[in-house]
Amino acid sequence: MKFSERLALLMAENHETKYRISKIVGVHQSTVNYWLTGKSVPQLEHAKKLAEHYGCSIEELLSNK
Repeated sequence: MKFSERLALLMAENHETKYRISKIVGVHQSTVNYWLTGKSVPQLEHAKKLAEHYGCSIEELLSNK
């Protein structure tokens, strides 16, 4: 599963919006949109915040398995 798919799934499971994720991570909503469309992946510091928020490791979050 790609990062974009994993993030979309986690967001859906937790009923979260792009706005909420942008505030948690500290980025603009358009950045979250780029992640969700697969145009980019988060920088390490943002991936760490996402992993902490979802209770998983950075490796689990970013892996293509």
